[in-house]
Amino acid sequence: MSFFNWGKKKGGWEIDSDRNLISWDDGYTKIVSEFFSSEKKFKSCNTFKLQSGITYIQETYEYKISMSPNPTEVHFRLKDYSEGLSPNTHYSVRDGEILENEIARNRIEGFKKEILWKKMELNDSGSRMSGYAQLFFVLSKHPEIVSKAEYADFLNKTRNRITHGLIQIHDALKRDKEMSNLFEIVNESNGQFITYRNFRNYRGVPKNAYEIILFTGIMLPIAIPPSLPKDKKSQLENLLKKFEDSMYDENSTEYSGISKRELYSCIEILNHITQLLRKGV
Repeated sequence: MSFFNWGKKKGGWEIDSDRNLISWDDGYTKIVSEFFSSEKKFKSCNTFKLQSGITYIQETYEYKISMSPNPTEVHFRLKDYSEGLSPNTHYSVRDGEILENEIARNRIEGFKKEILWKKMELNDSGSRMSGYAQLFFVLSKHPEIVSKAEYADFLNKTRNRITHGLIQIHDALKRDKEMSNLFEIVNESNGQFITYRNFRNYRGVPKNAYEIILFTGIMLPIAIPPSLPKDKKSQLENLLKKFEDSMYDENSTEYSGISKRELYSCIEILNHITQLLRKGV
């Protein structure tokens, strides 16, 4: 697998099983998640270093593990949420209830989705959670539901699925000459993504602003320069959508077996699985 960059992102998840903690610190973002397995809850304290200062976000989630047919599925929902320039300064959600009078109207719909039960994915749709680190830790703390052998099997199958999916996507891009002439797969420290070949050198994108333009607030890479002529941009968007639908749609005959978000975090996920397996789970 010479195409794959196994480089580890600065920081990475640290696991403290004795204290029921996992933490991430890359110098800009610090996340500490504490788990309470008897209550089936976990609390996360997230600290972000911004130009305006340090911002704190604190969250509490409750979770449940499916007993059948798949005991490796975890569902969770948001119970408490606060943010501010110091911990616990401004609550938006308390005990699963949205404090609508306390938050901007355009954020209410987002919180309505977060307080509902949803499946915890390897790369969660929320911007503050990685998903995989929390998912793996939760499963490891409930041997009464998920045995050690089942947990190890789940990790190995997940690693094989993602590795095979990466090969599928790379091979499909090589076969599609029109796509491969215009797009390439780029390695970043956390994963891979498909982008326009001339993106980095495009005159409308200042090189010193590349990282800012590349990612949105929820870490979704932008594949096509926004300042391209409208007709050219539309052509590229349609071509990319067709290719991505074939790769990520579970009903597609060419389905890769992984999601778009898992591609974005593939290096983080695979490194984390390797770390867990080396410790003997």
